[in-house]
Amino acid sequence: MKKIFKYCTLGFTILIFFITCSPKRSYEVKSFFFDGVPDPFKKEEEAKRVVTDTLTELVDYLAVLEPVKKEPEWYTHKPWFDRTCEKCHDQGQMGKLTVPLKELCFNCHEDFNRYYPDLHGPVASANCNECHEPHKSRLAGLLLEESNDLCLKCHDLNRVYETPLHETIADKTCVSCHNPHGGQNKYLLRATSCYECHDNYEDKFEYTHGPVQSGTYCFTCHDEHASEKPKLLLQSGNELCLTCHHKDDVYNNIRHIDSKRQNCISCHDPHASNDINLLNQNP
Repeated sequence: MKKIFKYCTLGFTILIFFITCSPKRSYEVKSFFFDGVPDPFKKEEEAKRVVTDTLTELVDYLAVLEPVKKEPEWYTHKPWFDRTCEKCHDQGQMGKLTVPLKELCFNCHEDFNRYYPDLHGPVASANCNECHEPHKSRLAGLLLEESNDLCLKCHDLNRVYETPLHETIADKTCVSCHNPHGGQNKYLLRATSCYECHDNYEDKFEYTHGPVQSGTYCFTCHDEHASEKPKLLLQSGNELCLTCHHKDDVYNNIRHIDSKRQNCISCHDPHASNDINLLNQNP
């Protein structure tokens, strides 16, 4: 009997040994007979969860940083980018400008005095740094600030909107109509500024009146702000036409001999026409 018990015990021990060779099987057998046996796979799963959570947090962190990567690149002034500081600064004088700013900028950039009879104040005084960064900027043109914010550093917003013409252009930028450097008139209007609101006659007619064709001389005939005359005209009737067209040349023309009392616009369109003499369609 003792031998049978001995052999059974030995056989059971051998069975347990082979069964417990597998960690998984070992845990199952041990936990069957005993309470509180630690699960070796729980630690492994916990480790995997920690790694997964860590990777998730890392991905979320990188996602937060993504907008930073998409910031616009710097716009740089060429001498600064090329590190040719000596083009502008005297290295022996603690970085002092080699020549006065008024001359310095025009060593490389256009002198707007050659192109415009009227200049913007900072351009006329050669204070380019009032609007532009000398080295680098996040904004195109090395501007100090964006859009109208830059203009309103000097121009008072209330004064701007006191002009009736500006009441309906809140969605436009100043430079849509005004050249920031200079122009053909004191308002520095661009050649196409009037066409921001008005029809472009060149798109509809073959011939245009000189002031209209230039795109910048609308104020030869019209007041830009207000007028007691219809259509914001500077003068009424033929007086306006005769400020540019010589009276003798007009009335000595054989076609005008019998029309001295007629208005010019009775026959001529003041803006444009498909006739070379700007005749109305039904003169």
